[in-house]
Amino acid sequence: MSALTQLLPTPSDRMGTIWGLLAIKDACILEYGPAGTTHFGLGPISSLELEARGRYFVTHLDEKDVIMGNVERLEKAVLEIDTQNKPQYIFIIASSVTATIGTDLVGISRALQDRCNAKLEVFESGGFAGNYLVGFEMVYERLVHLLNEIEIEAVQQNPATDRPLRYHILGGSPDHYRWRSDVLEIERVFDEALSAEVAQTFLIDSALSELGEIAKADFCLLLREEARPLAKYLQERFEIPYFEANFYGYEGSLEVVEAVAQYFGRQICDKFSDEIKAHQAEIAYFPFYARQLSQPLRFFSIADRDHNQGLAQAISELGFEFEAQLDITAPEPERLAALARMDDALVFADSESLSRLPETAQGILISFPWYDKSFYARHLPFMGPRGMDQLAEIVHDHLMKRP
Repeated sequence: MSALTQLLPTPSDRMGTIWGLLAIKDACILEYGPAGTTHFGLGPISSLELEARGRYFVTHLDEKDVIMGNVERLEKAVLEIDTQNKPQYIFIIASSVTATIGTDLVGISRALQDRCNAKLEVFESGGFAGNYLVGFEMVYERLVHLLNEIEIEAVQQNPATDRPLRYHILGGSPDHYRWRSDVLEIERVFDEALSAEVAQTFLIDSALSELGEIAKADFCLLLREEARPLAKYLQERFEIPYFEANFYGYEGSLEVVEAVAQYFGRQICDKFSDEIKAHQAEIAYFPFYARQLSQPLRFFSIADRDHNQGLAQAISELGFEFEAQLDITAPEPERLAALARMDDALVFADSESLSRLPETAQGILISFPWYDKSFYARHLPFMGPRGMDQLAEIVHDHLMKRP
């Protein structure tokens, strides 16, 4: 095995925690670690559309701090942020250095708590608990912890009334490619189909100051596995049901809407149902054309678990299936070997994987990480009916190029 790596390392739970917290509009983060790691981390933060200015701080460390265990920088930074920024919470995060030397951040935060107006919360793993998806899950688990500490007025659920349903979207993570377009598509679908309105979206665009309003929803849509701790908590404490939403494809989107409508005894708008059926009729010819090909179409994807499942749902509606779907966190040798086999195929993947495809493959950017990409459009989803429209066009174009 080569000692040299060719692919970027999978981000650690520390990075997932930082990204997840920065997705919350009013979260304030203090990392106890060297400034260099923060400097090199600002590039991904920008590409993920996260705002770090005034919310993400680092103490820096020197040899004396590491060797002698001096924590004066940390104490001063916490008190300064508390005085000047006046946040509701300060999330103190261990770097890999301070986690390795065993700095007791929990003990330090307890000693400082009486001198702070902000509530101090600590993430101690330092990047040694797993990959970035583990970090996202840690943020959701911490939200559950915070909810247990605040007083929340429960709302009486009455699905028999004719008032508009309200719902939370759980799993809107910053590593989700075109997350804003996908979230807007979900909102559009539920507005048109059931006249339902979104309450809050976690983690993207959520706010700690609005946690007290979290019980004011009738149901939740669970988009990503790492958001399950929050979904289960809301169900158990407030009896807010959650629906696992594989919101890809015409059929997949309709199944989620039908499940919600059936649960609450609501009627889906006929216009919405008719439009879905019309789109399904338009793609019914795909299997016929595929049978005329001299060689079968080959499909691959490299993404997180939930993206892979969603793409499989959508492609199956077109009459195809993936030859292989690889997790983005798979070991480097496995990823490189898989990429070498993706010749003459349609591949949905991240920027780094797409840059290493064989020349005969066609690549579609759909997952994290992505390079040099800015998002201006808010109407180009991969989820929902409109996302399926886009996927159908991509597959059709690829199909028409085949002999």
